Amino acid sequence: WRFSPAPPGSAGRRMARMATTATLRLARTTDAPAVARMSRDRIEAGLTWRYTPPRVAALIADPQVSAVVAQGAAGLQGFALMQL
Repeated sequence: WRFSPAPPGSAGRRMARMATTATLRLARTTDAPAVARMSRDRIEAGLTWRYTPPRVAALIADPQVSAVVAQGAAGLQGFALMQL
């Protein structure tokens, strides 16, 4: 599922079904460049880039951080970095 913008003149958002499948797995340090790019382009857009590849690699390697990625046919589809 994903959220899609509401049509003009309507309130809120609606959920749209996606035809893609992704597998969740623990992140690897080799995922750091892709995670960092996704963070820069989709989360930090317009801000100073803070989650650079070296910083993301350090977070993935940190035992106090749970790092998960969603891997799809087209590559990395999403991620989560959760500090305990």
